[in-house]
Amino acid sequence: MNGYGRWVILAGLGVTLWLSAGRVTLATTAIWASEGVSMKVLANGVRLIAEETAENEVVAVTCLFNSGAASELDGQFGTTFLTLRMLLRGTKSMDFRTLTEAIESRGASLDAGCSEDYSWVTLVCLREDAPEMLELLREVIFEPAFDPEEFVKEKATIVAALRRAKDHPFTLAWQELRRDLYQGHPYSRSPQGEPDEVATYELFSLRPRWETVCRSELAVVSVVGNMTAADLAASFEKWPASTKSVPQVAGVSKSFAQSVFRVFEQDANQAQLLVGYVTPPMTQREHLALRLASAALGEGMSSRLFIALRDRDGLAYSVGSQCAPRFGPGHLLCHIGTAPENVQAALAGIGAQIEDLKKNILSDEELDRARQYVIGRFHLAQQTNLSRSRHRAIWSLAGLGYDYGDQYPALLRSISASEIRSAARNHLNRRAVLILGPAAIRDAMGRLPGQFLVP
Repeated sequence: MNGYGRWVILAGLGVTLWLSAGRVTLATTAIWASEGVSMKVLANGVRLIAEETAENEVVAVTCLFNSGAASELDGQFGTTFLTLRMLLRGTKSMDFRTLTEAIESRGASLDAGCSEDYSWVTLVCLREDAPEMLELLREVIFEPAFDPEEFVKEKATIVAALRRAKDHPFTLAWQELRRDLYQGHPYSRSPQGEPDEVATYELFSLRPRWETVCRSELAVVSVVGNMTAADLAASFEKWPASTKSVPQVAGVSKSFAQSVFRVFEQDANQAQLLVGYVTPPMTQREHLALRLASAALGEGMSSRLFIALRDRDGLAYSVGSQCAPRFGPGHLLCHIGTAPENVQAALAGIGAQIEDLKKNILSDEELDRARQYVIGRFHLAQQTNLSRSRHRAIWSLAGLGYDYGDQYPALLRSISASEIRSAARNHLNRRAVLILGPAAIRDAMGRLPGQFLVP
């Protein structure tokens, strides 16, 4: 088993689409589509996506459940992740050691976890082992043991990992910033929970969460490999249909109106400066405009932040930006590692570049570079069976359709420089600023100039 997987959600485009009211709207392809990729809703509610390919003997399976950490209630933060990790700790017929041996003896891998938006289980195995491994996958998801001794071990492992993460300045800074950025929205907290809270959880709290999350009618299963859609359907039709209803937590609608500025003191030689903005969901065209804005702003050594703050001004040890897609509100994040005495200049430099995005359109050369950068990263992210299965499942669960990525480059090329400026004007206003570093930063900051003042 793989331990803690790290997921990156990439946004793309559907085969047939209309761009109206700022939303990407797809015409869903009929059941069992062409070109080797198909989708079918099974009798038990599972939405099965199958890409039949003979390019290798690897079969990759991504199972997403439409319930993630964002649907947790107060006092439950981190229970979804802990529950999904416990699926890997044994089933009713196999203890942890037996389960691990059954997987590793075939060279297969099994992993599980959750994001804010969904829970996931993945399987990678060889074609010759797929029938047996798919049956094992069913057992892992729907017949977990929830063994008390394994619970103690898994909880301790997670708590230790969460505490170690706080030793990494950037990770700690991001965890602090997200609280200010999302201000009470479920995205303001880590899907893995806080170590002191997770340490108090008891085993009895996991079964209700498992019953809520691991349900066939909430599942999108995406498979890439040398297996027919009919064979896959026969396997996943064995998943149990839900026999009782479980209330799902409704989505949260929240506006983010107030900017926030905070210094988080930590004994360190280097300061971490993070500036975040809430952005539209991944279903919105403006999200893709801001994805290009981020590429121009701070992705790669030819980006604005790298050239201005590192090469020209010598302010940065590391600098960059990212535009994170979410089913709900996403975010654009600028970050820089710098000497404490340079924080004020770095904050002003980031602010100046944001203001320029809102005032002026990108040049043709800069826009072309941003498009090619994002398109290239997109194609590189589709190279493995697992990555393709993962992205198709995410696109489908987000409501964009499993074929959302097919014309992604065309959509990016359709976005104009004026659209990028408009998206920046609409969304890069209210911001959260987090500075992590030594106590002397408070004195070094002084007063921020003009429009960069925040409460």
